[in-house]
Amino acid sequence: MAHPLIPIEVCPTSSVITGMIEHQLLHTGVRYYLQHKHPIVIGTDDPLLFQSSLTEEYLNLMQLDGLQLGHILQLTSWSHDFSFLPHKDKLQLNLLVIQNLFMASTQRAVQ
Repeated sequence: MAHPLIPIEVCPTSSVITGMIEHQLLHTGVRYYLQHKHPIVIGTDDPLLFQSSLTEEYLNLMQLDGLQLGHILQLTSWSHDFSFLPHKDKLQLNLLVIQNLFMASTQRAVQ
């Protein structure tokens, strides 16, 4: 197991595009670290190159990998915990993520 104070960064879309994994469903690291309560942060690598936003990464984890909203909130909380932002800004970001996930999921449902 990795050191508990160092988060593992995973960029699911770029892992598929660069050939690290064949399909996002094979990215077992996300579930493994969640189950072991080890901090993991989701990233996008290069959003312009890989055409993926952080919100889309979280939505894909929910839709393709079956993660629940509680998992996503834990992932975003860890991301904010390991950032260098003031605590107040971390809380505001958590709220923004929740709002964006809700808006994006309702837009996908309409399509």
